[in-house]
Amino acid sequence: MNIVSRSRLVFLALKSEFIQKTFLFRLKSKPVPHSFKSNNVPANFAIFSRSRNSSQRLYYPLVFLSGLFSYKKMSDATKPVSKISEDFLKKVDDLFEEQQFEEVDKLLDEAEDKEDVEIIWRQVRVKYQLSQHSKSLTDAAKKDLILGAYFLVYNALPKHEDHYAIHKWLAVVLNEKATFEGTKARIQQLETIKHHMNKAIELKPDDSTTQYMLGMWCFEITDMPWYQRKIANAIFDTLPTSSYDEALKYFLEAEKQHPLFYSQNVLMLGKTYMRLENYEQAAYYLEMTKNYPSYGFS
Repeated sequence: MNIVSRSRLVFLALKSEFIQKTFLFRLKSKPVPHSFKSNNVPANFAIFSRSRNSSQRLYYPLVFLSGLFSYKKMSDATKPVSKISEDFLKKVDDLFEEQQFEEVDKLLDEAEDKEDVEIIWRQVRVKYQLSQHSKSLTDAAKKDLILGAYFLVYNALPKHEDHYAIHKWLAVVLNEKATFEGTKARIQQLETIKHHMNKAIELKPDDSTTQYMLGMWCFEITDMPWYQRKIANAIFDTLPTSSYDEALKYFLEAEKQHPLFYSQNVLMLGKTYMRLENYEQAAYYLEMTKNYPSYGFS
């Protein structure tokens, strides 16, 4: 379903005549700046995703990221102490933005100081991306990449606990690792994943992508139908709780830090306001998505 079709469905969901008029008024009176940028490197971060060993879903994907881990967008406000030259890191990150993942992986493997935190988290990032984008890889090969990434970042944690990217990428690969281990493992890791995302934000409050990821975590946990939650609690483990207000807080903070940085964040603002029955704000953000490229919406 394309973005136009989805926008029409959203419009139909705004039932009252007053809300429909508000929607049209916003359309005419609120021009949207065309400042969306993306390095077009999609990646998935899903907690309730389709099982690798089954055609059934527990729920549906939690987060869809779109090239938000680049050097330019993720550079630190205060640079960590590193022996690796900035020119080398910039070369690696520029190639990453160009989706030259195999070349990036090779460069990082050949780096002199592989224990440097700036090398480690980039290795984790590219191994994760290779597992998502290499169509020729078998499931076993993808699993090996994820396990390699996981052990890299997990072993780096004690020494680099004060680096936001270590916590951020531990959350991402821990979740991906759990997808190979089954639904129960994913549910059991939910709180740990959230903990590391929170720690990443604590260390780098202006990291919009982690703010967005946390917003999605809260939204999907809250949005789970009661009967699915009851079944999951009975069969697997106690699920954590959240709220739409908590999700909204993270989406708004992400947008505040980097306005229009990601079309999906704007979409989720609209959807969250819909759940909170604030239809005027929902209409504003949902209409805004029509002015973005269709990354993440097709």
